[in-house]
Amino acid sequence: MPVPYRAALYVMPGTSDPLGAFGAAWLGRTADGGPLAPRPAVPETWSATALDTVTAEPRRYGFHATLRAPFRPADGVDLDAIEARAAELAAALPRVVIPQGLQLRRIAHFLALVPAARSDALQDFAARIVEGTNDLRRPLDIEDRAKRLAKSRLSPRQIELMDRWGYPHVLEDFRFHMTLTGRLPEDEPAVAQLFDALAGATAAFATRPFVIDAIAVAVEATPGAPFICHRRFALRG
Repeated sequence: MPVPYRAALYVMPGTSDPLGAFGAAWLGRTADGGPLAPRPAVPETWSATALDTVTAEPRRYGFHATLRAPFRPADGVDLDAIEARAAELAAALPRVVIPQGLQLRRIAHFLALVPAARSDALQDFAARIVEGTNDLRRPLDIEDRAKRLAKSRLSPRQIELMDRWGYPHVLEDFRFHMTLTGRLPEDEPAVAQLFDALAGATAAFATRPFVIDAIAVAVEATPGAPFICHRRFALRG
């Protein structure tokens, strides 16, 4: 099996799931080749071009929540090895249920769906994925580390987490989120209109439990290529 440029482990619902269908339609791309519905919740004041621009970054990654952030495979690690580890973890880990569902939130400069309440089960689940896949990744090189430090203002603890696990927002710093936009514009009235439209379109996801029942191996085949959902593994623990 070829070695991808980068791989990641995601929660990535498919288009057969209402949440996955919504996310793909909103971003304008399916990561698993499923059918793409028309984009919902388009504010009248936002052009299609403006929406395409604000969703460009998350569209490349596909609608997802990160468990193991994108990584360069270590020497000797190919896609078969990554999928074997994902299958092993999925066999040991139980499903995670968030009874209160997902709600739209503004996180810094972007919009995302997040759990309505903190879940210790979800935090533990994500930590086990990170801890169980650390040997698959190539360590951050000096250039990658410098780029990460320049991009974000990280606390000393976040830098420690990044150096140990390859990514700063893990373990106690992990916050589950399913990204819906890239960086928002400075026009606050326009952002408010976008938020209101998305809040209406996603209201149903806050009225029913959110269930994580699979982990997905996502692949960036070549630098800058869109991430695709290569395979999902059902949680059976």
